[in-house]
Amino acid sequence: MKGGEKQWRVDVLAEQMQVWLICKPTALQEVANLALRSIPKYCMQTRNNFADKAMVRQQSRFAQSEQAAAINLIFAKEGDMNSPSFCLGGIGMWVNMLICDKIDVRDNQFILGQIVNKLTVPTYPFVIQFSCLIKLAGLPELDTVQTELKVVNSNAGIMGNTLLQVHRNYRENYMVPGVDQYFDFKVLVEQNENIYIECFVDGELKSRYPININLVEMAG
Repeated sequence: MKGGEKQWRVDVLAEQMQVWLICKPTALQEVANLALRSIPKYCMQTRNNFADKAMVRQQSRFAQSEQAAAINLIFAKEGDMNSPSFCLGGIGMWVNMLICDKIDVRDNQFILGQIVNKLTVPTYPFVIQFSCLIKLAGLPELDTVQTELKVVNSNAGIMGNTLLQVHRNYRENYMVPGVDQYFDFKVLVEQNENIYIECFVDGELKSRYPININLVEMAG
């Protein structure tokens, strides 16, 4: 993971945690207690023996899975299925999206253009163009998932969408199971508003990204 992408992930997580802190202080306190409870038990073993390290690593993964399951249960009880358990290396799938003016592929690497948060247009109606990168992590290792992207307006009207895409994990077994993919969009806009790119995984909304559309102010 490159530095810029890592910082972006950190910024996104920080923003999400601020929301959770405001909305669910009780649940977050329980999450913190669960996370801190296991640190002494699994981090105090520092022998250099390879077998011991492997055992500690396996114990740590098992502990993280237990924490994630407990955290998911806490948030589910409060009616929030978007648990931050992946912050602990826990179970479950999460989706990140990034919208750019363009995305190229060179040597099997994504080359991102300028990040898009708003677009100005000279007149209405007008066709805007942008590219969307989706990053799925925590995919099931032995099964497939279906993804679909939709562009909707402020009234939830569909302005565009992709075909259903079938994804399977092809990453090495030491990596977090996942997949990256990008799509180019051309969308007709007709008024000042916020539009949204929505990512569905197996029919369930997993991520939402807003773009503000506004008429450019002409000088004079």
